[in-house]
Amino acid sequence: MEARYWIVKCNGDSQGDYETIVANLEFRTSHGGADVTTGGIPIQSGGANEGGGTNEALAFDDDANTGWQSYTQGYIGYDFGAGNSKTIVEVAIMASAANPELAPYNFQIRAAVDGAADISIYSNDWVEILYPPNEDTWTSGETKLYSLAPNTGVVVDEGAGISSHAASA
Repeated sequence: MEARYWIVKCNGDSQGDYETIVANLEFRTSHGGADVTTGGIPIQSGGANEGGGTNEALAFDDDANTGWQSYTQGYIGYDFGAGNSKTIVEVAIMASAANPELAPYNFQIRAAVDGAADISIYSNDWVEILYPPNEDTWTSGETKLYSLAPNTGVVVDEGAGISSHAASA
């Protein structure tokens, strides 16, 4: 799906509450490709930030010691700008170095097209792209990859410390 807005909507952590930290978030237009979060602006709802600072850009700084933090259901994502829609096929999420237990546990990857009237958290303009199984375990600074291309199954690469989850067809 080509969309202007891409988000990770966080519904809670493995501790049973809504506090969530995303240390780093990447959106990619090819599998294993480069992060394309440039030229637009980070977007969020319900958030604060870990590691000092007060803006959602900390989820896009490639630093496991900083990040976006939410104490309620919220989302962190990226607005690629008017006329700059992207077809995202892979999302990389990094857990906090200090608090990996607060990495996303129950979440969805969603998108909204250019011209969406409402991008608030509960808007009907969001299209759910992937709702992966609950993520029970994250390690400090761990990055997990989520494939948005139709596929089946879950592939885990323990040797590289990166887990990959594929969308179901």
